Amino acid sequence: VLTWEWMIDRPPPQSDLFEKGKDDRAIALYVSFPYDADAASLAEKLFRPFVEIFRGKDTPGRVISYIWGGTGRRGDLQESPYLGAAGALKIVRNGNDRVGAWVMERIDVVDDYRKIFGSVPTFVSHVLISSDSDDLGVSGAASVRRISFEAASARKL
Repeated sequence: VLTWEWMIDRPPPQSDLFEKGKDDRAIALYVSFPYDADAASLAEKLFRPFVEIFRGKDTPGRVISYIWGGTGRRGDLQESPYLGAAGALKIVRNGNDRVGAWVMERIDVVDDYRKIFGSVPTFVSHVLISSDSDDLGVSGAASVRRISFEAASARKL
């Protein structure tokens, strides 16, 4: 289970997170997983050699983006417009929800991974933080703190 606190001070205008070139967001946590040939789709297996040539062998195989922003509803989950079936976007908070207040999140990453990719990840390789406001040409401000992982109490395997 991944927990963290985040806050947005100045959100960018709401945008469509699922469309390339219109996907600005206040803040996002990206959880990446190592490439797993046993769980990879045929397309992922065919594309992987090119990924490794241009990005390196340690490039993650799959990514889930947990996002605060966008015009969608909380809980919306969709394939990444940039990563295709190797990535997913999940709206945790949308728009201007609770601007200026620290908000704690608690996400069962393994459960999300299973729902999205149909298998259980071996481990998390990276957690990244980003903000994006280039499409609308505006700026925003957000903060993240207290990122941690803990074991799920009653995991269904």
